[in-house]
Amino acid sequence: MQGAVLAGLVAAAMTVTPSIPADKPPSAGELQRYAAALVDVVRAERTAQNGGAAAIAGQAVSPNAALVEVIKRHGFSRNRFNAISTIVEHDRALRRDVRTMAMRDRIGF
Repeated sequence: MQGAVLAGLVAAAMTVTPSIPADKPPSAGELQRYAAALVDVVRAERTAQNGGAAAIAGQAVSPNAALVEVIKRHGFSRNRFNAISTIVEHDRALRRDVRTMAMRDRIGF
């Protein structure tokens, strides 16, 4: 599930100069926002897969635009989100921490 989301976002990345260097390790706050963003990205993808149109400000938008809006809402550029995705993908401890944070976000504690 998470791998498909990450692969799709990495593939959709634009060449934009990020405000934070892509190779900079994520801070604890960024990891928390990243985990929350992943939960919202998965929700948006499920809505799109179930035939529901994603909506931003009451207007239907493409699934890719909806995902970009989700990550922006959490304070990330596409490049920074994708950089963190790559870092997390290659670091087992960070992956575990992100999963734990995402589960806490999903169940509300």
